[in-house]
Amino acid sequence: GFSGRVELPPDVEAEFLAQARDRDSQRAGLAYFRNFAKHLADFDARGDAMARPTLVMWGANDVFIRPSQGVELARRLPNSKLVVLEDTGHFSHMERPEKVAAELSSFFTGL
Repeated sequence: GFSGRVELPPDVEAEFLAQARDRDSQRAGLAYFRNFAKHLADFDARGDAMARPTLVMWGANDVFIRPSQGVELARRLPNSKLVVLEDTGHFSHMERPEKVAAELSSFFTGL
């Protein structure tokens, strides 16, 4: 989850906690995480269709989906750039929005 570097606004934190208690949300989240590696094979099957420039950003401290899976995803995307964000977990866009924005800007400027 979070890497401990972010304070969420109280309403956002309440929404995360409410969703975490919802049984359907828990099942959906578990199914996604359990099947993530399986879905990587879908990228291989799509071949050239996946050759578009792609930015893969990953939190170095992601406890939901290991950073090694981000490396594997980037390896399978032939025209990708991998950015591993230090001091972030699964929710990098909320933990380090300024860093995520800078990486996105740099990536799109380079296209």
